[in-house]
Order: sequence, then structure tokens, then C-alpha cells
Amino acid sequence: MPPKIRELIAQLERNGFVNRGGKGSHRNYYHRFCSRIVTISGKEGSDSQKYQEKQVTAALEEVRRNEKKRLIYIRRSFIGAKKMIALSECVPS
Repeated sequence: MPPKIRELIAQLERNGFVNRGGKGSHRNYYHRFCSRIVTISGKEGSDSQKYQEKQVTAALEEVRRNEKKRLIYIRRSFIGAKKMIALSECVPS
């Protein structure tokens, strides 16, 4: 049995997606780490379509992948900043 539309919406919102509104039964969700807008259409109590499930899954995977990349970048820049501070303390003035 396919998940309900409300379950897909809950998944998106739990992972940080924001509803930017829509027209009629359409809802558009965006996330700052996702390059696409996820559009969910239908009443909340209706069964979701297979393409909607795939769209939500792909968007969640993209967010996880981009968040991971961002954390690695932050760690590297933090380590680089610590090394620069340590080097600047060693340099005689």
C-alpha cells in the first residue's frame, strides 16, 4: 500500500524542507541544500503516486549528500584556520 500524501509531506518537513505555497492542491517544498523544488499534489488523505515517492526520496538523498559535503568543507576550513593561527603564533614579530 503506497504512503499517504501527508506522510510524504511529514518526511519533507522533518528533514528541513519548507512549504513555499502552491496553487490548489499543489504544495512546493524547497531546501537550501537541494537544487530542485519538490511539488506534491493531491489531498493529504490520498495515496501518493510512485513518481511522488521517487521525487521525495531523490530530494532527501540530495540533501543528505550536500549536507555531508558542507560538513566536510566546514571541518577542513576549521582545521585550516587552526593551523593558520598556530603558524601565526610561531612567527616572531
